[in-house]
Amino acid sequence: MNKTEKKRAREKQTVSEMITLYCGKNHGTKQGGLCTESTSYSL
Repeated sequence: MNKTEKKRAREKQTVSEMITLYCGKNHGTKQGGLCTESTSYSL
């Protein structure tokens, strides 16, 4: 895995975590809940 691929993988993980935190805080969903659509769309 080259440098760009590593950075992209790390960014995907960061975005997924941000969505999970946002959704949990704002509408009480757990990972795998309603916010799966948002995660799929963003990645």
